[in-house]
Amino acid sequence: MQFKIQMANLKMQQEQLRIQQQQYDSMVKCPRCGSTSITGQKKGYGVVKGGLGALALGGISPAAAVIGLGAGNIGRKKINCTCMKCGYKFKAGAGR
Repeated sequence: MQFKIQMANLKMQQEQLRIQQQQYDSMVKCPRCGSTSITGQKKGYGVVKGGLGALALGGISPAAAVIGLGAGNIGRKKINCTCMKCGYKFKAGAGR
């Protein structure tokens, strides 16, 4: 009877360990050091891109300069991740 209880407890612990391993494998990790302490931030408007776009298209017409300013929005919704342990910066989803 005691042996059956121990076997049931062992199976339950093995199942819990399997679930924890799946959760750990699905976590975001730093590609460099493997840490799970990651912070993410959106890039936002690129002032340099917008300025260069306005300069490049500004010679065509003033309306084109406004379109060039819109170039600063390219990539603004992308997320940059930073490892809190080693400081490595990478793009979200890179390496998958």
